[in-house]
Amino acid sequence: MRGTGYTDPQSWRSSRVLLTSFINKVIQADIDIPAVDTAAAQ
Repeated sequence: MRGTGYTDPQSWRSSRVLLTSFINKVIQADIDIPAVDTAAAQ
């Protein structure tokens, strides 16, 4: 983080990519273990 209050577009883009990949991993994990999800729902 170079400056406060200044958003570097490149940094924002990589953060967005990291966030997207993290969300995809979470979704994939949900698909991989639906039994845990069902148990948690009950």
